[in-house]
Amino acid sequence: DYPTQAMLYVPEDLPEPGESTDLYVKALADRSEHLIQAAGGKTFLLFTSYDILNRVFNLLDPKIRDFQLLKQGDLAPTRMLEKFKKQPSVIFGTNSFWQGVDIPGDALSSVIITKLPFDVPTDPLVEARIEDLKKRHINPFRNFQIPRAIIQLRQGFGRLIRTATDRGAVSILDSRVARRGYGKHFIESLPPCE
Repeated sequence: DYPTQAMLYVPEDLPEPGESTDLYVKALADRSEHLIQAAGGKTFLLFTSYDILNRVFNLLDPKIRDFQLLKQGDLAPTRMLEKFKKQPSVIFGTNSFWQGVDIPGDALSSVIITKLPFDVPTDPLVEARIEDLKKRHINPFRNFQIPRAIIQLRQGFGRLIRTATDRGAVSILDSRVARRGYGKHFIESLPPCE
């Protein structure tokens, strides 16, 4: 029952990912710190880039002392999940934590999505697909990149509510969702919630 079990937070005031990287990373870290504290830890912080993950982690690690911070790459994912379930924690994760991870119950009450999960356009397969669509006069952004990112976003959102008793909030800290015309497609693709 998403309307009663889940809340969605989409701020408009954060810098967009394409703006100054330092400003963007600092804003992500600051807002994430507030959200982590509000949730009492119990947070998945999902990234699309290891570089941004590491930079945000390095800013938050000295500040957050009440909860253990678990960064992908430091431990095996299964070990991270074991530790996460035992005490209030924060997982900093990329691809493998966006899907296929099941944490029912009180251990997870906040999922923070730092950026819309668009494919990297310079990836050879993505680049080839975009070129093919352009040759056929099909808008690759609208007909390929947005639908793929929506699927990935839904996967990330799906980490939060796993049972009929789970409760929590998903925060999408990519202000393009609120500022850009295509943002409504992402919001409409998610289950209805407050």
